[in-house]
Amino acid sequence: MSNETIILKVIEGINSSEEKKLCIKYINEVAERCNKLCKKGESLRVFAEYNAMIETLKKKFL
Repeated sequence: MSNETIILKVIEGINSSEEKKLCIKYINEVAERCNKLCKKGESLRVFAEYNAMIETLKKKFL
């Protein structure tokens, strides 16, 4: 499955989920943490946070 297909399926899953607001809150929290880490120059931790979020969303919606 291509990355584009994965992203589209995750987005579709979030949009049709009863937990949509919770998912969006989770994504925003991760984005905020990543933003703070970027400002500190901790790019490897940003990458780890982002990857963990993607894996979590894939498990839930694929």
